[in-house]
Formats: sequence, structure tokens, C-alpha cells
Amino acid sequence: MKFIPFIIILFNLTKTYALTGQYHGAFGDSLQYEIMSTSNANKASKLFVYVAGDGDICEIQKNPYVEDLFKWKKNSPFSSLLGDWVIAEKTIDKYCNRPQRLDGIDYYHRITETSELVKTVMNLRNYNEVYIVGHSAGALLAPLIAINLQDDYPIAGVVMSSMMGRDFSDYMAESMARWYESMGEDFKVVARLYQGITNTFTNIKTECSPAKKSLGPLWGSGLYESIRTDNFYCQQDDDNYVKKLTLLSSNIPVLVMQGDKDGALQSSITETLYRVNQLNTMNKNASFAVVKGMGHGWLKHAKAFFQAIEKWEISF
Repeated sequence: MKFIPFIIILFNLTKTYALTGQYHGAFGDSLQYEIMSTSNANKASKLFVYVAGDGDICEIQKNPYVEDLFKWKKNSPFSSLLGDWVIAEKTIDKYCNRPQRLDGIDYYHRITETSELVKTVMNLRNYNEVYIVGHSAGALLAPLIAINLQDDYPIAGVVMSSMMGRDFSDYMAESMARWYESMGEDFKVVARLYQGITNTFTNIKTECSPAKKSLGPLWGSGLYESIRTDNFYCQQDDDNYVKKLTLLSSNIPVLVMQGDKDGALQSSITETLYRVNQLNTMNKNASFAVVKGMGHGWLKHAKAFFQAIEKWEISF
């Protein structure tokens, strides 16, 4: 009798199914969410809230919310090992057709909106643990969302993935100067660039214009020249951000994680360690993880991305 090997792939045993609903946006409109719910009863008491990066880009006529959902479902065998996941609204029409859209990315409104999302989902399902998982620009929002919810909801952890450690103006001036230097530019050119970016940020922060795009020329001509408004950079370079982080409960552990091939951030590992050290200096419970081979996005390394979160989550 011929023996036929029988292999069970464990993550396929955990299936997911979708639950959809609506919640209130910061401007009074109705937004959509989708929960990727696990069939694993041992994990169903945990909710992971995914806070994506720059989704509110009106110049790109795509719907990144739908695109993310498609990719997310593709990787759900990995994410469902942790628990239920919910994705907030990121549709272009919901944001760009608002009268208060501020003509670009006004990403601080997402603190209010994501907090409202958590409240809505918690009224539907009373999860025992809630984790806020922020990626890229969303990583800067994640602890602020946790602070907004920590007194009333069981916030069990915060993940800050693929983000810079220092103020955006300091990071950007240095990284652009290093880039030009690596291409062999004369030091005088590099010095002028560095000083020019620093001066531009000083001017940006005096007005925080929702219409001006002072740093546009840095991105070159074409579509990407007009993506970022001054208002976005004001919020990315919030002088009070570190002070706000002090309000995060020391009982809430923080995972700061980074891909070692992140082309969007120069010296990405160093930047991440800067943030970890900053949090621990505040007596926060921060730890650090590197995802081997991962660039700025996690989709191509989904298994390693979710495993890093799982390893951290089961450690406390």
C-alpha cells in the first residue's frame, strides 16, 4: 500500500469572515469599516485596529481603502492568528468631497475618527483587549488614539511600524542632504539644500496653510509634486508630539518595528531606535523589532510582519 503524506497547514485552519458597518466621521459624515473576524475562539476576544499611513491623497484617483481590503484579505491567514482586525474608512470620495477637506492631507482628524470606530465596534462586540497598530504616518497616530481611549476601553498595546523617530523637519533635512551627498554633490550644494529645507519648514509652521505646497519642488514635477500640503507637514512636525506621548499609560506596552530594507526612511533602524529610547526615557514599556527584508510596506512580508506582532503580544 502506497503511503500518501498528509500535511496540515495550521494557519489555514483559522478562517476569517467579514463584518461591515458604519461609524461617524470627524465632520459628521458616515464612514465604512470592515472587521476581519477570526473563527478561532481563543483569539476572538482580541481586536487589532489598523491605522494606515497616507490614505487621504486627493490627487490620486484610486480607492486605497478597497485596495487595502483586497490585499488584507489575501493575507488574512497570517493576521487571523492574532485575533479580529478592523480597517477604518479610507475612501477618496468620503474625504475629498468634504467641504472641510483642507485641500490635502489633514491626518490629525483621524484620531477622532479612529476613536469613534473603536467605540462603535466595542458596542457591537465587547473585546477584552484592543491593540492599535499604526503604519507609516499612521504609526504617529497610533499612540495618540490609544491615549484618547485608554481611560474607557481595554487598550492592551500599541504598534508603531515603519515610522521616523525624530521631528519630520530634522529627519527630512538630514536625509535629503545625505542623499545628495551620496550622489557626489558638492558640499556647498548639500549645505544650501539642508539650510533651504530647514528654512522652508520654519516658514511652513508659521501658517500651516491647507492650500500651499511649499515642499512640492522636492518631489519633482508631475503628480507627486502636489501631494503634500503645508498643513500635513505641520502635523507631521508637531512640536508638542513628544509631550503628548507622555500621556500614554505606562501600563500599555509599545512595539516599535521596522523593516531593514525601508527605502522611504534613510537610516531607518537608527530612526526607530531613537523613538524606542525616547519612549523608555518616559518610563513607557517600549520594545523593538526588525522585520528582515521588509521595505516600507509590509504586504510582501506579511507573514513576518504579523509574526513579529504575535511574538511581542504573547511576551506579556
